[in-house]
Formats: sequence, structure tokens, C-alpha cells
Amino acid sequence: MTETKNPLSPLEILLIEDNDDIRDFFTMTFLSFGYSVTAFGNGRESIDDYIRRYDADNPFDVVVTDWGLKDISGEEVVRAIKTKSKEKPQLTPQGTPVIVVTGYEKDVVYRRFLETPESRPELVLKKPILPPDFETILATYQQQKNSRAVQ
Repeated sequence: MTETKNPLSPLEILLIEDNDDIRDFFTMTFLSFGYSVTAFGNGRESIDDYIRRYDADNPFDVVVTDWGLKDISGEEVVRAIKTKSKEKPQLTPQGTPVIVVTGYEKDVVYRRFLETPESRPELVLKKPILPPDFETILATYQQQKNSRAVQ
């Protein structure tokens, strides 16, 4: 049986960014908003950790990933997270939201998912991203998490 989390529990974010400086910046930014962050510098380890937590009924609330990772593509990360997060609809009814951060134009990312729209990320953000923009976006996911917890 899964217990309902405290509605005030912080958003749990899986951050995947291979650039150390950018990963540190995002980590500190998300922590300053009061969120919990697990950060990885590569896609494979992050997918493994996502799967481990998901299988333990403790999924991340949001995944933020770079598109241009060195070990695997951001597309592979998005597809792996989206596929796994649909296995237990009672745990993640809408699937785990994925936000892609990229230096490319947004349509470059979205075009990769034309034939499989169910696997596309919820949002694509073009670098540079300002902390207030991220704060607004993540606050929406925090509100959704709080709403689910009190239902």
C-alpha cells in the first residue's frame, strides 16, 4: 500500500546535465526554491536511478534533462522516462513530466516526437534559462503534487 505523502513535501527533481557548471547552477537554483534534487552527469545512470525509484514506488515528480548529453541522447532519456512512467498509472497517472533544456531551437526537439506524441516532453526550454522562469514552471508542478496528495 502506498501512503499519501505530506502535501507540503517538496518537489523531487531528477536533473540530468553533463556540464558540471550548468548542473551545479541548476542544482543550487532548484534547492533555493525549496525542492529536492538528485543530479546526474550522464543519461544512463540517471535512467537507472529513475527506474530503481519508480520500481520502489517512489518516483521523481519531475525530470529536467539536457538534450545534448555525451553518453546517450536526450531523446533516449525522454523516451525511457516516458515509457517507464506509464507502467503504473495509479502511481503516475499522467506519466512523469519531462522538461528538456537545450541550446537548440525547440522545434528541433519536438520534431523527434512527431510519430510518437505520447513520448514527447511536456516542455522544451532554450538556454539560457533564467531562475524566475524555472521557478514559475516548477511551482506549477509543486501545486499539482500538493493537489494529488490531498485527494
